[in-house]
Amino acid sequence: MNFINRTPHLVKVINADGTEREFPPSGEVARVSMITNCQRTVDGIVVCYQEPGPTTGLPAREEGVMCIVSTIVQTANPRRSDLVRPDTGSDCERDEKGNILAVRRFIGAL
Repeated sequence: MNFINRTPHLVKVINADGTEREFPPSGEVARVSMITNCQRTVDGIVVCYQEPGPTTGLPAREEGVMCIVSTIVQTANPRRSDLVRPDTGSDCERDEKGNILAVRRFIGAL
């Protein structure tokens, strides 16, 4: 399987056997635009809601290719089984400041 990193960050994965793989950014970032709708005011403060708009930077599905994307891109494209995102849960490797250094798995659709 070929993984293409469509995020702007290096993604490092620690495999189950302890080996590591790195996926450098491909240079093309998949992004989701957000549609903002502001229809009410609460105690003088404008309250808006957002919903995902179109996704850009995401190629058509290709046999044997998985795209590493952000959570928002994956969520906005739930029918795309070729999209995975880094699992940034509690067991990922972090530095002393809490920055993610590596993940242990990807999250994807069935």
